[in-house]
Amino acid sequence: MAVSPKAQLILIVPPGRYRELLSALTMPVAVVRLANYVQARMPDVDCHVIEASVVFGQPVSIDGERRVFADLFDYLDRLVGSNPLFGLSTFANRDVVHALPIAQEIKRRYNAPILLGGYAASTCAQLVAQEYADLFDGICVGAGEETITAALQRLDGPNISNRDEIPNLVFMDQDTLHENPRTPAPALASFPPLDLSVLHAAHVYEQLPYFGTAGCPFKCDFCYEPWMYPGYDKNHVDKIVRDLNHAMSVMETPLVSFVDPLFGGDKKQTIPLLDAMRGSDIRFTFYTRVDVLDRETFAALGDNCNLMFVGLEAVTEGALVYMNKTHNVEQYMAKMDETMKLAFEFGVTPQIGLIPNYPLNRRADVDQIFGYLDHLRTLHDEMDEQGPGFFTTPFGYHIWPGLPHYRDLNMLESMGMTHAPAFDAEHHGIPVDLRLRRDVMNASKSYTHDDFISDKFKLYGRAHKTPLAHQNLGNYNLGFMNARMKQIVRLDGKPLRWVDESQQVLDVSAMYVERLMGRPSQIAAPAFT
Repeated sequence: MAVSPKAQLILIVPPGRYRELLSALTMPVAVVRLANYVQARMPDVDCHVIEASVVFGQPVSIDGERRVFADLFDYLDRLVGSNPLFGLSTFANRDVVHALPIAQEIKRRYNAPILLGGYAASTCAQLVAQEYADLFDGICVGAGEETITAALQRLDGPNISNRDEIPNLVFMDQDTLHENPRTPAPALASFPPLDLSVLHAAHVYEQLPYFGTAGCPFKCDFCYEPWMYPGYDKNHVDKIVRDLNHAMSVMETPLVSFVDPLFGGDKKQTIPLLDAMRGSDIRFTFYTRVDVLDRETFAALGDNCNLMFVGLEAVTEGALVYMNKTHNVEQYMAKMDETMKLAFEFGVTPQIGLIPNYPLNRRADVDQIFGYLDHLRTLHDEMDEQGPGFFTTPFGYHIWPGLPHYRDLNMLESMGMTHAPAFDAEHHGIPVDLRLRRDVMNASKSYTHDDFISDKFKLYGRAHKTPLAHQNLGNYNLGFMNARMKQIVRLDGKPLRWVDESQQVLDVSAMYVERLMGRPSQIAAPAFT
C-alpha cells in the first residue's frame, strides 16, 4: 500500500515528572536507530525524534511540569501535518505513566493514531492495551522497527487499518484483546548508518550510548532483555566503527557507553572492535557480568577504557540461585575474584551493581555482600595501594509486570514481603493503574525496608575511592543534579540553569553546553587502525 508523501512519524521520549530529577540524560539512540531504519525503508516518511527533557527542560515542580507539557504541544501544533503516526518510547515503567497525558492530548488535538513501545511497554503490553485502549492504538512488544513500518503502510486518517496484520502488536478491538505473532528483530547488521540528525539537540549530549550486540544468553529473573530480544545478535565491527565515526563528528566529546546487555560475551567480535578503537580519541565504558571477561579482553582495552559497570547483584547461593544469576556459585565468585584482579592490574575501575533487597533476601545475604566488598578491598590493596579502586551501586528492586516475581506477588506477600506503588493514583487527571510498577519495601520477614535504606548508604561507603578511581569516574560522571530531601544541587557546585526566572524548569540543554565550554567545538572523527 502506498504511503502519502505527507506521512509523518513523530517519536516522543516523554518528559520526566517533577519528582524524578535526572542525574544524567541518556541519548535515546535506540529510538534514533528505529527512525533511521524506517527512513531507509520509507524515504517519503518525515521522521522526528523529540527528547522532551532536552528540548523543553526538566520540570522540578507541578507548575513546571505543566509548563513543559504546554511547550511540547505548542511545538507539536507547528510540527504536526495531515497524516501523522505518533510513537511514545518507554524505557522504564514510569515512562508509561508519563506517556498517558501526552497520549490523551494527542488524541484530543490531532485525532491521530498512537503506538506505545520500548522495554517497559513490552513487559506490560496486555495491561496497558486493556486499561488504556482509548489512548493507544497498539502496544509494540519487543523491537519496533517492523511494527512501525507496517503501521505506516496502513495509516488510514485517524486509524490504522488491518491491525491484525502488524507484527509484535498488542491491541484492543471491540472489547477483545489481540496479540499478534512476534517476529525477530531486524539483524543489527541490516540497519542503515547511524544518523543523529533526527534528534533536535544531539550535540548537547556528553556520551553516546551504543549497543553492538542485542539480547543476552543469560536469563536473570530481574532483567527484561529477553522480552525485547529473545535471541542474541551482534553487529559487524566495520559497521560499529562507521557509526562511531559519525557520532564523533557530531558530538562535542568522544565518550561512548557500550550498553550491550553483555559486553565481551563474544570475543570474536569484541577483540577486533577493541583493536579498531585503540589509538583513537574515543573513551568508553561498558556493561557486563562478572564471569565473561578474561586477560586477553582486559589487555585489549588499552588506554581507551578505565571504567566498567559489572553486575554482581549478590554473593550467596540462596540469592544467586533464586535470581537465576547462576547455579554454580563457587565458580561464579571465583570468576568475580579473577575479573576484579584483572581490572585492578589493567587500571580499570569497576562500578559494582548490587541488589540488596531482592525478594526473599535475608539479613545474612546482605551481610555477606558487605564481607565480600571488604574482601575486594584486600585484593585491591595487595596489588597496588594507589590502584584504580572500585565503586558500588546498590539498586532498589522493582517488580515489573511481565517478570517472574510479578506473577509471584501473592506468594511473596504471604511470606512477609510488602510492596508499595511507585506512582500517585492520578497523573494529569488520568487514573494510573497501580499494577504498572511495584517497589519492593520489605523483601522478607528478616530484611525490612528500613534495613535496605540503612544498608544502601553503607554499601556506597564500602567503595574503595582511590585518587585514580575518582579520576576514572570523572571521565564518565555525567550527572549534574540530584534530588534528595527535596533539595536540588549541581554536582559541580555551579548554580542551576533555568529555562526562565520562574525556577520551575531546569534548562538541561544549557547545562550540558556549559559543561562542554572550553572543549573543542568539533572533534574530528578518530582514525581507526
